[in-house]
Amino acid sequence: MERALGKKVRLRQGEKEQIVTKAAAGIEQLVNQFAQGDRHARRDLIVLAGKLEVDLTAGQSKAIENALEAALTTEDEALLADYLRRHGVQRDIDADLPHSKDSENPHGTKSAKKKT
Repeated sequence: MERALGKKVRLRQGEKEQIVTKAAAGIEQLVNQFAQGDRHARRDLIVLAGKLEVDLTAGQSKAIENALEAALTTEDEALLADYLRRHGVQRDIDADLPHSKDSENPHGTKSAKKKT
């Protein structure tokens, strides 16, 4: 298998042509399928990256974390907190969640009072 994966092939990308191993060509193809949204390629790439200890976030972990925090609404926070409570998670959930303006309202619903 190693010998077969180490064999060279010619790849053409536009007007560029390069000689790479079959392993490199296969990984390139897998990454391209992943980038196109192929769910099987996503699964395979995540498994392969884990085995090879490759960081798929490529230095983007802070940006990903910020995007996830921004996407979490007050209602999402309340649903998550309720789910964790019902399933016996014994920790300070509010410390793990981004704080919202309605922190004293445990269900995240809007108050009937209007600000004037």
